[in-house]
Amino acid sequence: MESILKSRFSNPQVKDWFSGRWQTFNEQSIIAIDNEGKLFKRRPDRVMYDDGEVVVVDFKFGHEREEHHRQVAEYVQLLRDMGYPRVSGFLWFVYENRVASVCC
Repeated sequence: MESILKSRFSNPQVKDWFSGRWQTFNEQSIIAIDNEGKLFKRRPDRVMYDDGEVVVVDFKFGHEREEHHRQVAEYVQLLRDMGYPRVSGFLWFVYENRVASVCC
């Protein structure tokens, strides 16, 4: 297990996410209002902030599905709606050691 984790965290992009340069928010709710005026919340796995840049990462341990991309795209849009203009989103498929960019 230790060697698996070391290999996952050696991915340069993932390594940066855990480098200590980011202010991190793990499993924190984003609260918003839908088109009907009802409150709802979304909870991304990890949101990181550094010097005006925001990165959203959702960890996945199964096969890639389109709904995963929609989920992260929604997180990105909610953060942009909150006034953060530089937001990017990613899916990290941990078992595959693969990062997928989510375009919005």
